[in-house]
Amino acid sequence: MPTEINWRNYLRVFEMIPFGVFIRNSVIVTTLAVIGELLSASLVAYGFARLRFPGRNVLFLVLLSTMMIPYPVTMIPSFILWVRGLNMANTFGPLVLPPFFGPAFSIFLLRQFMKGIPDGPVPFHFPA
Repeated sequence: MPTEINWRNYLRVFEMIPFGVFIRNSVIVTTLAVIGELLSASLVAYGFARLRFPGRNVLFLVLLSTMMIPYPVTMIPSFILWVRGLNMANTFGPLVLPPFFGPAFSIFLLRQFMKGIPDGPVPFHFPA
């Protein structure tokens, strides 16, 4: 156990490690991923919840079946795709682009929510 506390060590950590860059990168990746997921998942979920088209139930079943594939099964092929196929190693691309393709779980949750919203105008009555 140390006999005295050396407060300069805390300052040295911030001088040695660029926490500002780490926080900036985290904010950029998080913001772009959230925007991408909200845009894509809400558009697809609206299509499944409100639009009537042939094969809608089959497509939704295919979407749900993708949630049953364990991530380790797709991890190495995804890595090979990003590194060799798209040549995007050490970039923000693999972190930011997948949410723009609509994660299945988000689409499922938003579809269920949108199906609960009534069609047409809802009458509003002021309480007496």
